[in-house]
Amino acid sequence: MRKREQTWDPLSHVGDTVDAIIDAPARQRSSRAMPKGEQSRGVGRPRVEGRRRLIASINKDQFKKLRQMAVDRDVDISTVVRETLKKAGI
Repeated sequence: MRKREQTWDPLSHVGDTVDAIIDAPARQRSSRAMPKGEQSRGVGRPRVEGRRRLIASINKDQFKKLRQMAVDRDVDISTVVRETLKKAGI
């Protein structure tokens, strides 16, 4: 098989990219963008006034057991945690 001649020279435009970045005009910000506080997240559980987050420290083995219980029962891990806390009387 005959080797074809290279047609593209990777070194022919070296420096042009840097010059284009330096000489480029500043980009205009979109006027349609919402301020930081008004953006909707679109993922996760919706925020409700008065609802607080539960933060708990558990060790690796406890987490593995909770995760395995959730997988076995085909439910969310937070459901397993809620039920476990209810059984404990908390």
